[in-house]
Amino acid sequence: MILSDLRAYHARSVFRQSLKSDPAAAWALRAAIRLKAETLRDAKVREREAVRKKAEWTRTKERYSGLRADLEAEIARQKTSKEEKKKLYDTTQGKRLIAEEEVGRLRDTAQDLERLIVKLQARREKTVAARREAELMKISFEEKLGKLPWPAEGKVVSRFGRRKHPDLDIPVIHNGIEIRAAPNAAVRAVEGGTVVYASDFRSYGQTVILDHGGENYTVYGLLGGIEAEEGGKVRAGDTIGLADSRNVSTIYFEIRNRGKSQDPLRWLKPAPGDEN
Repeated sequence: MILSDLRAYHARSVFRQSLKSDPAAAWALRAAIRLKAETLRDAKVREREAVRKKAEWTRTKERYSGLRADLEAEIARQKTSKEEKKKLYDTTQGKRLIAEEEVGRLRDTAQDLERLIVKLQARREKTVAARREAELMKISFEEKLGKLPWPAEGKVVSRFGRRKHPDLDIPVIHNGIEIRAAPNAAVRAVEGGTVVYASDFRSYGQTVILDHGGENYTVYGLLGGIEAEEGGKVRAGDTIGLADSRNVSTIYFEIRNRGKSQDPLRWLKPAPGDEN
């Protein structure tokens, strides 16, 4: 609108004469024209940017709407799947499937633990002095057979060894014992050693592994919390973890002598209340 008005002013001879006679006015007019042109260009740029952002927002909204629909469909599918599984697990066949999954997890975890122990042992020094020290540690540890303190107070609810699964006609091997402990009970090292593992470990959950030298290890699993750091030294009786905070809290305990799992009840002090 202003540009058309300016052109009209230019058409008037009086205006042209005034511009000729007043250079300052001519300069001001040119400046006004440039400013208006720039303002119009900026407005068009802003308008194009607004259109672009609106289009982008529309595409984003459509994309998220699609993702939400997919998520709702997946939640519905999982809910249906869970309900179907629950119905299946209530049957004899379903109970067998659950038992088979449990046996498979236990087997895989035990095998992985075996491999981990082998790797930890391979890291130890192989010098003559190191081998001599390892032999002395073997003798020292084996002298404590039947004398080690318990990792936690409680009743043994799962024993070491091979036994028949209650729901399957197959043998299941347990490389350790499970102790039912009080919620948040302290779990203690049964012997001094080095913390070589302190993290989650498959179906054992939060787990601590202590190296006592001479291929002797103790494993503390199903913990509710870990109170030890890898590489740290601990003494017998030091708290290395806590039992779970739930009312029914179970910890897993395993002893490996010369690298092989053995019945922890042979190594621990006799305690009343074991489950027969």
